[in-house]
Amino acid sequence: MAAGKRFRFQGRLLPPMEKRELINAEGVDPEVLRAYGELYLKAGRLAEALDFFLGARDREGLAKIKARAIEAADNFLFSRLERSGLVPVTAEDWQALGQAAERLGKLGVAEIARSRAQQPVLKPQV
Repeated sequence: MAAGKRFRFQGRLLPPMEKRELINAEGVDPEVLRAYGELYLKAGRLAEALDFFLGARDREGLAKIKARAIEAADNFLFSRLERSGLVPVTAEDWQALGQAAERLGKLGVAEIARSRAQQPVLKPQV
C-alpha cells in the first residue's frame, strides 16, 4: 500500500485486490470498514462482511454475522467469530447452530456444534 493512502467508502463491491488491500491496510477509518461490512452483508457475502466487521471491531456487525451464521449453520463463520473474541459465543449459541444444522441436514456440523456446546466458553475481549 502506498504511504498515506486514504480509503473511502465507494458504495460498491470491490475487486478482489482492492478489497484485500483495504482489509489489510493500517489505520483505515473503522466507519469505512463498517460500511463495507454492511454492503457485503446485504449482498449475502458473509465471509467478506465478517472480514470488514472484524477490521472495524464492529460488535454490532459481528452480532449480525453471528445470527446469520447460526441461521445458515455455518460452522466456519461461527468459529471465526468465536476466535475473534469480540462477540460472546455461548453454549446456547452452539446448541442453536446445531439445531439449525440438523434442520438443514448438515449432520456433521450438528455433531461439531453439539460437541462445542459441551466445551468451556471463550470470553469476549473488552
